[in-house]
Amino acid sequence: MAHCVINQSHLPEVWVIVDDGSTDRTPEIIKELATEHAWIHTIRIEEGKERTFGAHLFEVFRMGLDKSTELAGDVEYLINLDADVRFHDNTFEILCGTMDKADNLAIASPRLMTLREEIDVAELKRPEAVLDNKKLIISTDRNRVDEPTNGIRIYRRKFLDEIRGFPVNDASDDMILGKAVMKGYSIGFIDGLWGYLTRETGTTLKSGYERGKVRGHRLYITHYHPLLVAAAFAWDAFSKPAWALGVFTGYFESLVKREKRIDDPDVKRYYGRERFKKVLSFIKRRFTG
Repeated sequence: MAHCVINQSHLPEVWVIVDDGSTDRTPEIIKELATEHAWIHTIRIEEGKERTFGAHLFEVFRMGLDKSTELAGDVEYLINLDADVRFHDNTFEILCGTMDKADNLAIASPRLMTLREEIDVAELKRPEAVLDNKKLIISTDRNRVDEPTNGIRIYRRKFLDEIRGFPVNDASDDMILGKAVMKGYSIGFIDGLWGYLTRETGTTLKSGYERGKVRGHRLYITHYHPLLVAAAFAWDAFSKPAWALGVFTGYFESLVKREKRIDDPDVKRYYGRERFKKVLSFIKRRFTG
C-alpha cells in the first residue's frame, strides 16, 4: 500500500502508520519509509496487547488520528486507510477536491471492490477493466446504502472537532456516520472513484458466521430497528447464509442479554428511525426504478 500513498498527486502533510504489533518485516519497512520521507511517522503497539474485532480497531485509528493532528497542526481533512487497500495515484486529490467543493460533506470515500489477488494499480487505467473481470473480483458488496466505506475514508476535521474526536467503542464506525447525518452533514461515496481490497475485512475472525455475529451485536448496541435486522437477514440469507445467520444471532443474543447500548441521542435517532426511512427509500428505488 505504501507505493499508493507515496505516488499520490496530492501528498499528505503527514502520514502516521500504526503498526499493530506485526511480527513480519513491517517495522523494518516502515523505518525505511520514514528515513526516505520526512512526512512519514509511525506508532507501534507492542505484542501482548489484547486485540478484539471492534473497539480495538477504532482505538488504533484514534491513536493515528491524534498523532496526525499533533504533527500536522491545523489541517482540514484526515484520511484513514486499511493496510490491505490499493488505490489510484489521484485518489487523495479527488477526495480533497470533492470536500473543498462541498462544505457540508463530513465523510466520504471511494467505492471498494474486494479482489482475489494483488493488482498493479499503476498499470490500471480504468476501474471498469477490473469490474469487467468477474474471475478477479470476490465482491463489491461492502458498499452500504449511501454510506462511505471504511477502507479508504476522508473526514472533515471541523466535524471531528465538533464531536470531540473519534469515538472508541464496538460500533464506532456506525456511531460516527449517524452523528454526522444527525448534525446536518452529508456523507457518501464519490462516484467513479474506486479502491481495491486485497483481502476481505474481518478475516481475524475465522468464519462468516462469527463476523456476522459481531455485526449483529453492533446493530443492537446502535439501536438498529428490528425490522431492518430482519430485512438484512432476508437480503443475505441465500447469497451469504452463514453471515446472515450470524447477524441474526448476534443481534438477538444481545437483545436477550440486554447488553448495554450506546447512549447517544444522535445514534438513537439515526439508526432507530432515520436509517429505517433511508433503507425503505433505497428498496423502493431498486424495485420501482
